[in-house]
Formats: sequence, C-alpha cells, structure tokens
Amino acid sequence: MVVVTAVVVVVIVIGVVVVVCCVFFAFDVVFIYVVVVVLLSFLLLGLLLLALLLVLLLLLLSLLLLLWLLCLLLFLLFLLFLLLLFILLFLLLLLLLLLC
Repeated sequence: MVVVTAVVVVVIVIGVVVVVCCVFFAFDVVFIYVVVVVLLSFLLLGLLLLALLLVLLLLLLSLLLLLWLLCLLLFLLFLLFLLLLFILLFLLLLLLLLLC
C-alpha cells in the first residue's frame, strides 16, 4: 500500500512537473513571440520615424534651397535695378552734356 501510494505520488509529481514545464515552455514560446513582435514593431516604428525624419529633412533642405534661390533672384533683380539706374544716370548725364 505504501509502495502504491509512493508510485502514485511520484507519478502525480512527475505529471505536475511535466505540466508546469509545458506551461512554462508554452509561455516561454509565447513570451518569445511577444518579445519578437514587440521588438519588430518598435523597429518598424523606428524605421518609419526615421523615414519621416528624412522626408522632413529633405523638405527642409528643399525649402532652404528655394529660399536661397529666392534670395539669389532678389539679388539679381537688385543688380538689374542698379544697372538700369546707372544707365538712366548715364543717359541723363549725356543729355545734360548735349544741352550744355
């Protein structure tokens, strides 16, 4: 009777250990899958944010290039205005010399 009880207890303990190991292994696999999925989602989110940052940087660079081109255009218009002013002054001076 004691031997049967010992065998039953050993079988129950082994069964509990096997069930606990299976549950922990299943949770471990699920935990590994969750960790992998979370890490991959954070990696994809990081890559998405990096791509968004690069797009914003390119947009900023294009805006800076546009601003630089606008400044260059304004400078060229200013030079054209000065050239026209000097031509007008030269013609005025020539007219004054011809009148005198």
